[in-house]
Amino acid sequence: NRTFGVLSGGGFGQTGDGVLSFSNGASLNNAGTVEISSPFTSWLNSGAAGSIVNTGIFKKTTSTDQLQIGPAFDNNGGSLEIHKGDISIDGTFTQTAAGTLKLLFAGTVPGLEFGRLSVSSTPTLDGTIHIFLDGAYEPVGGNEFRVLFVPDGSHTGDFSTYTYPSLTPPRAFSSAWDANGLLLTVSGSADLTITKTGPPTVLESGAITYTLTVNNADPDQANSVEVTDTLPAGHTGISA
Repeated sequence: NRTFGVLSGGGFGQTGDGVLSFSNGASLNNAGTVEISSPFTSWLNSGAAGSIVNTGIFKKTTSTDQLQIGPAFDNNGGSLEIHKGDISIDGTFTQTAAGTLKLLFAGTVPGLEFGRLSVSSTPTLDGTIHIFLDGAYEPVGGNEFRVLFVPDGSHTGDFSTYTYPSLTPPRAFSSAWDANGLLLTVSGSADLTITKTGPPTVLESGAITYTLTVNNADPDQANSVEVTDTLPAGHTGISA
C-alpha cells in the first residue's frame, strides 16, 4: 500500500478538476494543509478501499460544487473545513474528541451559500462543530441549515461542542437530529400586529365582510401563528 503524507507546515492544493485515485488501499496522512478549490472533483478508490487521516487542516474553498471522497475519512484531531459547496464521503466518517468540523455560512442555500457534509453511512462523532459567518451576513429567525446529511439520520455519538457565532439577541442557534441528519435552526422574535376592518353600516340581515390583516415588523419569521376572531352575539359565520 502507498501512503502520501503532508507534513506539518506543508501544503497540498488541487485547483484543476478531475479524479484523484486511491489505488489498492492507498492512504493520505495530512498533518499540514490540504486545500481543494477546483470544481467537479472526485477522490475515489481504485481496488481496495483507501483512507484519509487528517490531523492538520483539510478544507474545501471557492467552488460551490461537490467534492466526492470515496476513501474512509478519519478527522483525527484535525480541522475539516467546508467554506463552499458540499463534501460527500462514501466511506466511513469518524471525528475524534480533538477534531473539528468547521462550516462557513453566507446564506441559506446548501452548497451554494453554506458548506455541508454528506455521508453515506453512519458517522462516528465527537469533538466540535464550529459555525462561522461570511462577512456581515447574519441569519434570521426561522432559517434552517442542513449541515450534516445522513441518509437515515443514524449516528454514533455526537459533537460534544457546538460553537456558534454571536447573533443579534434574541436570535439563537439550536440543533436537532432527524431522519435526514443534523439540522441547525435559528430562533428569533417577531413583532406582530393585527388590524380588523369592516363596513361602517350594513342592511338588516345582510352579510358583513371583515378583513383581518397581520403584519410582522421584524425580519424574523413568525411560525405557527393562529388567529381567533370571536363573532359578536347574534352573528353567524358564513366563511373564513
